[in-house]
Amino acid sequence: MRTRCKVEGCDRFIVDRADQVCLMHYKRLRKHGTTDKLDHRQIRENTKCKVCDRLIGHSGARGMCGRHYQSWKRYGDSLQSERNVQERSRNAKGYRRNTEGKDRRYVHIIVAEATLGRKLQPGEIVHHINMDIQDNKPTNLCVFPNRKEHMHGHHSLERLTKELMQRGIIQFENGRYCLAE
Repeated sequence: MRTRCKVEGCDRFIVDRADQVCLMHYKRLRKHGTTDKLDHRQIRENTKCKVCDRLIGHSGARGMCGRHYQSWKRYGDSLQSERNVQERSRNAKGYRRNTEGKDRRYVHIIVAEATLGRKLQPGEIVHHINMDIQDNKPTNLCVFPNRKEHMHGHHSLERLTKELMQRGIIQFENGRYCLAE
């Protein structure tokens, strides 16, 4: 014998044994946290998102605006979509791109230009001195006039590595350079 929905006035058969509700009330319970019929227009006019304080609007649910609700629905985390935007601000090599306003250039180029007080000339290359492309401090950036000079800078590091190995300061173990013990 099939069991009927526990909601008063509903004569549908149950689909969820744990909650003892029909499909319609199950979906309502899952989406809104209650089996009661809600007048969404009235509720959403004055309700703000619990994450960002924007008005919820017609596309939101569970006390969140549309953006945060969709992020929660997709990823199980209402803030994941914002983290994804931050991750998209990096290119494949890890260089950070500016996402504020219309200037979508790389951050290290913007910082170098601010330090120089002018725009980079065509062919000029910004180099990270400590090889950490996330470190965009002005003291870590050097502007080379062209690719040739930039490569000379990299080759000087390779020559230095050779000399440090000969002196026994660094060594190569298991596919990596490391300090000698």
